[in-house]
Formats: sequence, structure tokens, C-alpha cells
Amino acid sequence: METITRFLSFLIVGTVLFFGTGLVGNDNSYASHDKNLSKSELDKKLQVLLYGIHERLGAEKIRAAKNPRKLATSIEELPKAVRSEIKKSSLLSIVYYDGSQITHEWRRNDIPKDYPVYSASMSKSVLSYLIGKAYCDGRIDSLEDPLIKYIPELKDSYYGKVKIIESLNMAAGDGKLYSGDSGGLGGDWGLYVLPLWNKEASVLQVVKKLGDQKQPKKKKFRYTNANTDLLGIVLARVSPEGIGEFAGTALADVAGMEHPSEFKTDIASNIMAFAYYYATPKDLLRIGIKIAEDFNSDTCIGEYLRESVTESVRINDDECKRYGRKFWTKCGSKKNATIRMKGHGGKRIIIQPETNRVLVIHAMRNDYELSRVFKSIFKKKK
Repeated sequence: METITRFLSFLIVGTVLFFGTGLVGNDNSYASHDKNLSKSELDKKLQVLLYGIHERLGAEKIRAAKNPRKLATSIEELPKAVRSEIKKSSLLSIVYYDGSQITHEWRRNDIPKDYPVYSASMSKSVLSYLIGKAYCDGRIDSLEDPLIKYIPELKDSYYGKVKIIESLNMAAGDGKLYSGDSGGLGGDWGLYVLPLWNKEASVLQVVKKLGDQKQPKKKKFRYTNANTDLLGIVLARVSPEGIGEFAGTALADVAGMEHPSEFKTDIASNIMAFAYYYATPKDLLRIGIKIAEDFNSDTCIGEYLRESVTESVRINDDECKRYGRKFWTKCGSKKNATIRMKGHGGKRIIIQPETNRVLVIHAMRNDYELSRVFKSIFKKKK
């Protein structure tokens, strides 16, 4: 425990805080603080992400499903190329669903079975799904609504003039708010994430401290974290029963999640949805399967998810061409296109709605060849 406490202090000065901020372009590649870490240092970081954060931050807990989804399983040997990547990288677990059953499943020996893992920025996509369900329930009147309609405290702040859809698409035009920060391409870990982590301020206090600036005429894509957490507050305001209870019905029950999950929270109990969602790998798989099913359905949430592609914004990213409603879209070739939930350090939920195939990857850093793993496992469906 003493080791974890010391390492948490190391995080506070800026090491692991870069997790979840997200980078534009080469989004989940090495960050400078990760590239040269030794195996023992990575293992310490893993202990913090698995256990230490739970001691430091509060939580909004989400129950398991009343009727968990049973997953058919017929395990095949991992392809040789994937076994090779595992040997030389910091991959932690892999689960693949071929549209009807789990055919590949692997985890590192020191990763407890059925233990909730850190999702990094994949958390943003989970939050988006919940926003979609709230919108479809009529709790949110319109995605064109300004955030201030649900969060009056945003008066005199930049985000008071930002719309829900702009926050969903990372097109709030808020890049200049973080221009004074030296925290890397994400640009907001020092000004936004660090005060939350240090328990110096809440989400709203940090946002208000950032002040106001003139809205740009053309709001371009800029990947920042406050957009997600403000949407988390919107969700809280339209969920009088509490986010945890709402998500139990809107996420856990419909996805059939077998185990409880949770969002970590700030000092005011606002969910820190930009990075801190915890669920087991198989429950992350269940979420991916449900998203694929909904994507193909003639429902409001289906339309919401399809519009993540059709009403997305162009981005400069090595892996995907578009970004919409906190999903990375038009990823890969046209022949094998996918939508993705992406998290720093090579964490991925890769979804192909056309075939209902889902691949979940958990890793410490992006030191493996994603395309090689993807092509080897996500082979053409027979």
C-alpha cells in the first residue's frame, strides 16, 4: 500500500494524468512519460490504475443487470501474430466476439478475472451512449440545446454558449482556453485534469476558472476533457434518480452486464467521465455488442448512433477519418470499416455493426501493432 501511495504522488505531478486526456492525430501512441518506463515501473502504474485510484476518488456505482447476457463461447488459439505482439508489448487482455460467440479470450496472469479495468477515454463513448438514451427518453429536449439550459452555473463561462452536440463532437471551439498549458497535444491535463485529481476543485469550479473567450466563427475539432464531464453534469441534472440508477436501466440492463461498474467522481460527486469508467473486459464487450445491435435497430438510440457517422466531423487521426458523438468513425478500410471507442495507451473497443463483431483490447501503452492484432483476429467472417 505504501508503494501505491508513493506512486500516486508521482501521478499527481503529471505522469498517469496524461491517461485519458487523449491526443489529436496520433491519439493513443506513446506519451513521453510512458515510452521509456521499465517493466517494474509499468507494473506499479498498473497497480495504481487497478486499485489505487479507487482509494483516492469517489464513485458513482452502477449495478449489474437484472438478467445478465449469456455469452456463448468457443475458444480458439490466438493467431501467431497476436501471440507475438503479446510477448513484446504491454497488452493486458483481449476478448473477441465473432458476431455470435466469443472465439478468442486472453488476459495476463496478474490481471484478476472479472475485475473492473480502467477504460481511459473509452469512458467518453460510454457517457455518450447514456446521453443518447437520456435524449431518447425525452429527458433532453434537443441535442442543439446549449449546455447552460441544464447547467445555469455556466453563465459567464465559455461553455455557457456551447451546445450539447458541439460537446459530443469535440467541436466546442474551446482550444484556446488551454493554450497556456504545456501538457501535450491534448492541452488540458494541467489546467483541467490536475485540479480534479488533486481535489482542489470540482468540474464546474475548474471550468469557471478557465473564464470566457469569444466563440470562434468556425468551431473546429479539438479533443478536450471538460466537454465530456459537463455532459456528465447534464446527465445528472436530467436524472433525478441519480446517474447510477439511470445507467442501471439504460446501460447495464440493456447490455446485460454481469458485474457492477462505476464512474469515478470529483469532490462534488460529478462523474469524471472523460477517463474514469471501470468495468470488466467482458462487460465492456457486452457494451460493444449492444452498441452494434442498437446501431442496426429502427430505434431512437439506433438513429443517434448512426448519426455518429453521418453527422461526424473530420479529424486528423492516423486510425480513423471522422469523430462523432464521442465515437471514432470510418476507421480502417472501406471493406472492413469499424467504429471505435478509443482510450489512451492502446485501449480499444472495435465494433463492426454490419457483422456484430466486437474486439476489446486492454493495454498499458500503445506499444503493440494494432493493425496486426486487428487483421489477425478480426478476419473476414465466413
